[in-house]
Amino acid sequence: MAMRELRPRRLRHDYRVLPYVSKPGAPATTAASFVTQDRDPGLHAV
Repeated sequence: MAMRELRPRRLRHDYRVLPYVSKPGAPATTAASFVTQDRDPGLHAV
């Protein structure tokens, strides 16, 4: 699962994970977050 936030000068991407998928109701947590800034190519960990 991935969540994205797009702003005029920044893109943020959060990678969300589940501890299990065998039954409903698993809590999603953010495993990693990255941003790309305007005029600064590449991903930077948040």
